[in-house]
Amino acid sequence: RSEQCRIPKRWGCAPNAKRRFYHRVVRRRHPTSSRHGTACQTSAFSWVGHVCPCCCNFVGRVSALTQAPSMPHNPRIDFAPLRGAGPRYRSAGHANRCTKLLINVREEQSTDIEKIWKVNSDAFETEAEANLVNALRSSECTYISLVAETETDVVGHILFTAVELIGDKNQNNLKIMGLAPMAVLGQYQNKGIGSELVKTGLGHCQSLGYDAVVVLGHPNYYPKFGFVPSVKYGIKSEYEVPDEVFMILEFVPKSLESHAGVIRYHEAFNSE
Repeated sequence: RSEQCRIPKRWGCAPNAKRRFYHRVVRRRHPTSSRHGTACQTSAFSWVGHVCPCCCNFVGRVSALTQAPSMPHNPRIDFAPLRGAGPRYRSAGHANRCTKLLINVREEQSTDIEKIWKVNSDAFETEAEANLVNALRSSECTYISLVAETETDVVGHILFTAVELIGDKNQNNLKIMGLAPMAVLGQYQNKGIGSELVKTGLGHCQSLGYDAVVVLGHPNYYPKFGFVPSVKYGIKSEYEVPDEVFMILEFVPKSLESHAGVIRYHEAFNSE
């Protein structure tokens, strides 16, 4: 068995991962073969590595051995990572970057207040959102505050506060929560932490008997959780914003029918 097939331990992404080795050699003859009196050209491509259990990507080395008539030896040429359909391929250096990120989402504790302020001040351009969270916490409004933590620190935060539906002619008052703000530390963004915060927070709201949740956010992000533009139900925001960015999610189908009005947030949202 060639040295090329021996996988260094540093290529492993998980200590208990079962390594699967792939080795394929394809040879092809040059059109000018030896039967014509010239040396043949042989090309060999090999894949050596294993499948990362964290991200299902191939982790290893892709190399080529090429022997031309004028080259007495077989120098190895490393290819760039392959791209295309199916699993993505990455170089061996991927092993050092790919570690399964363990995130725990839980309710905030008193010891988290400073960490939550840091997360919000880091995620937004100003400290306004961080100060807003502190103001809402100090007020008498009903709120749900969750944090996402790694093994060492708090890296994300989400807040839900009770909102009012003003102008609703239906006597059965709805219990609605407003999602704002949500923040994740910069180096932990685009890793699915925000989605975990949203899903866990929505689960809390539903279990506490709330009928719906509203959010003022990106129209390409929140619909994947079930949010739709609130104007569908005749419900609008108190702020002058495009219809597609103010969305609502109902937990019970048709529970928002025959309801209409304007969503009003806590007064802390309007303070400077």
